[in-house]
Amino acid sequence: MRRDELAEMLKPLQSKTMFVHYFDRWSLPFSDGVPDQVMGRTRRFARDVAAIDKNIKVVVPKFF
Repeated sequence: MRRDELAEMLKPLQSKTMFVHYFDRWSLPFSDGVPDQVMGRTRRFARDVAAIDKNIKVVVPKFF
């Protein structure tokens, strides 16, 4: 999904909470945690969601 498509995707879902669970680094062991570069993209996604609808809670799980 492109960033400019996010608002279009969120409208029909009417989400209250979103769990970010795909970090595009599946080959790393969980014990390494999520790399900073990937967390930066995750934070940007959360900001983009908040800019569209501040009522949607974005949850980013912490790995070990």
